[in-house]
Amino acid sequence: MEIFLSFLGYVLLGSVWTNRQVSEVYSFVGIGLISLVMIVYIFRHFHGKIQIALLVGLVLRLALLALDYFTNVPILHSGSDTEKFYETAVDNLGVGEDFYLTSYGYLLTKLFELIGPQRLFAQFINVLLGMGTLFYFLKILRLLKVSYKKTLIALWILVLMPQMIIFSGILLRESLIIFLATVSFYYLVEWYLGRNRGALFALVTACGAAVLHSGMLGWVFGIAFIILFYNRQYNRISFSVLRVSLSSAFLIGFVVLLLSQKVFTAYLDPVLNTEGEGISSAAVQYLANSSTGHFAQSSYLTSLNYASVWEVVLFSPLKVLYFLSAPMPWDWRSLVDAIAFALDSTFYLFCLWGIYFKKRKGRKRSKQGTQNFVQIAMVGFWIAVVLYSFGTSTAGTAIRHRANFFPILLVISFVCSISRTKQVVSNQARHLEIDRHESTYCTKHK
Repeated sequence: MEIFLSFLGYVLLGSVWTNRQVSEVYSFVGIGLISLVMIVYIFRHFHGKIQIALLVGLVLRLALLALDYFTNVPILHSGSDTEKFYETAVDNLGVGEDFYLTSYGYLLTKLFELIGPQRLFAQFINVLLGMGTLFYFLKILRLLKVSYKKTLIALWILVLMPQMIIFSGILLRESLIIFLATVSFYYLVEWYLGRNRGALFALVTACGAAVLHSGMLGWVFGIAFIILFYNRQYNRISFSVLRVSLSSAFLIGFVVLLLSQKVFTAYLDPVLNTEGEGISSAAVQYLANSSTGHFAQSSYLTSLNYASVWEVVLFSPLKVLYFLSAPMPWDWRSLVDAIAFALDSTFYLFCLWGIYFKKRKGRKRSKQGTQNFVQIAMVGFWIAVVLYSFGTSTAGTAIRHRANFFPILLVISFVCSISRTKQVVSNQARHLEIDRHESTYCTKHK
């Protein structure tokens, strides 16, 4: 809250002056002041090794921001897309009719209308969002009673994950999407543990992510499915005629609305073997021609054509596998591809291996405990991933899009690693545990 208020106050302060009066000094001062508030927040609310990991995360993200802004060092994902977002927002300041490549372009335009075209400060917002993802990641692990040792390991993985660092420092929407997806998962966990308000907040924040990228509607559908059909009292998925009828009617109406507004058409286009974002034709043309650096020409499965719904179902596993793993070893064209696979793809494969294949003592006896949460969480994950996989056909795009779910998948894999037989939180103490764990984390580990 302190960080958000300091950020909001500084933006409002910048809006007092005209765009010409706001210079880069505004960005430097703002970054310094808000970073100081964040450091104080970390020292006040976290201790020991958790505190060190968060401080390292902040330093790395600020360093990446500086590297991208002040140097010409090539950085993965930073290039045509980031420049186009910035140029579009700046151009909108001087024209009567705005052009928005995506919803993120709209947000940038509104920000620049307040403080002027301060790109450095706009990129710093992504640093704040990246740190916010780390904070909520810790809150989720805390609610699910993951041990301190495993929490620390999971946190270090997320802190040092290359894609998480990059997206927190460059001018792309991914940092905001990842943050909103993580927050929605936090509220889904709250709902699972007994706090009913979590259902509404989970759906609202997931819809916020979907506004930024239509592919995140898969995550919205996944959360809605869990909330509608998971019976918390009996710890299982259950269907009733009334719920199925109402949800089917709502889903059909929702899809018809999306199609009528051309919001979701791009993710049905794979049936016709096309790709896009479901936005304006000019934006689709730009996205088709845009480059993501080395991975711009890393297309995969381009020979697949879908003549029927059954063929879509048949090839779904293959599309999902490539979405989570690309660039595949047999598609490597240089050392860069091998590094991308080692530092990105392997993390997703390792998490899935830990969830589904790793043998553990006591795992069979935990059906009413941690495994219940793992199973319902993965339902939402797979619905979202299947949808995303059909709107993605290059390794670079796959790396960007699957990063939206990495904190979620990492949480699930570490929850699944709890081998002792117990409930995540007992039904009788769910509200008590949520309230008690809202206090300072790891104080005893000073």
